[in-house]
This record gives sequence, C-alpha cells and structure tokens, in this order.
Amino acid sequence: YPNYCCHTGSLSDSTVRVSSIRDVEMFQVYLCLCVLEDDIRSVQQELFPLCVMLYPSLRVSWKLVQDMLKIMGWDMHDRLPADNMATFLPYLRTLTEMFSCDVFQEG
Repeated sequence: YPNYCCHTGSLSDSTVRVSSIRDVEMFQVYLCLCVLEDDIRSVQQELFPLCVMLYPSLRVSWKLVQDMLKIMGWDMHDRLPADNMATFLPYLRTLTEMFSCDVFQEG
C-alpha cells in the first residue's frame, strides 16, 4: 500500500507503521482470545465497536482492515498445522464477516 495515507500520514511513516503493527497485533490477540474462550463476544463487544468508533475519524480504510484480515488468514494457513488452523478458522471467518463491506459502508 505505497500510496495509502491515513489521518496521521502514510504507511511508510515510522509512526504510522508502528501503530499499524500494533493494530495487527491487537487483531491477532483478539483472535487468540476467541479461541481460548471459545467465544467471539470479546470481538463483538470490544474490538469491533472500538474500530467502528476510531477508524473513520483516523481515516483508516475499512478495505485495508479487510485486506489485513485476508493476509493474516493466509499467513496463518501457511504457518500453522492443519488441525490448529481448523481451530482458528471459524473465528477468523466470523471476524472477516464482521469487518466486511456489507457491514460497514465507507462514504
């Protein structure tokens, strides 16, 4: 995403890069929490509302979030044994559905 720019700058800016990595890690932590709790509610009640509240004002593209989830899923698929991936997959699918364009329309 060489031309992507949010409220605080481009992805090549070190501050934006650090906060973007933190966001990806936050999604990974919430995904792991869902698996550990065997429940998606933490994402529904905490992560999703936070993103809906903050991302538009920070000009974070919803499409960027969707692409990040796809890439995260493919990376997990490439690195995890099939049985471990099967554990994460239902939660990853639900997360992807929650953050879809059908749910959140960018203006």
